[in-house]
Amino acid sequence: MLKFTATDLKNRLGDVADEARSMPVVITRNGRPDLVLLSARAFALLQNESDLVWGTVAKRAYAKGDYLSGEESATMLRRVMGEADGRGIDRAAAGRTEPAKKRPAQSRRRKIAVAAE
Repeated sequence: MLKFTATDLKNRLGDVADEARSMPVVITRNGRPDLVLLSARAFALLQNESDLVWGTVAKRAYAKGDYLSGEESATMLRRVMGEADGRGIDRAAAGRTEPAKKRPAQSRRRKIAVAAE
């Protein structure tokens, strides 16, 4: 798999896109993999594979009687879709009880002073 930086993607989109049409391309940010760019055909193939896998899992669960009722499914969907806390994430299901804390924003003057040090 080829790797390009986010800056390469910005500056050479055409070249990166040409490569992605033939194989997935990893886009890195700060030296770490951040995104994968792939062709629409490759994406469709991945979706089809996923559908086949989950269809098989669902058929096996149904055959064993190991599936959710309609009410249980609706409850699970509400939790996943965020009706539990109105923000799209059920924090209790994610193992957190408190919302993530934001770091205080630095003032522009503070950023300049830190950069000068």
